Amino acid sequence: MRFITGLLCVLALACAGAVSAAESQNICLHLKTGEKVVMKFDGKTSLSFGDNNAMTLRSAGKVVKVCEFDQLQKVSFGDAAGINDVVSDADGKFVYSTPDDLSLISFKPGTQVNVVSASGVTLLTATIETSEPYIIRLDNYAKGVYIVSAGKLTYKIAIK
Repeated sequence: MRFITGLLCVLALACAGAVSAAESQNICLHLKTGEKVVMKFDGKTSLSFGDNNAMTLRSAGKVVKVCEFDQLQKVSFGDAAGINDVVSDADGKFVYSTPDDLSLISFKPGTQVNVVSASGVTLLTATIETSEPYIIRLDNYAKGVYIVSAGKLTYKIAIK
């Protein structure tokens, strides 16, 4: 467990170093509790790892969040909604295969797929019939935020 914790720490620090402050991206801590802590990564934000498994997120020198490092599931950079992340679990994953296509990969045949608007209107209900990737054409939807679910996975997307 300590090895994995250390490896995640090194990965997070490497990723943090790769993000330019000029890009004004967000840093998002995804905790195992389901909580997401999102901060603008603008040169005033820091993520540090201390003794006793402590992880501290600071903004402009003020402590924003302190938690145990082993509660961290992942660190992501970019859109606060996590839209650029690949989301996966043991049953499948969602991947942007092109800017206009969301591919659902490795889902079992028979998996139910739904696309719901932010206002709660169901826009698509389908069933994956083969083991081939299921493609959702995003250019068929108006600009806005949508919830896509397949099996046990739920994914929020924004079409701009």
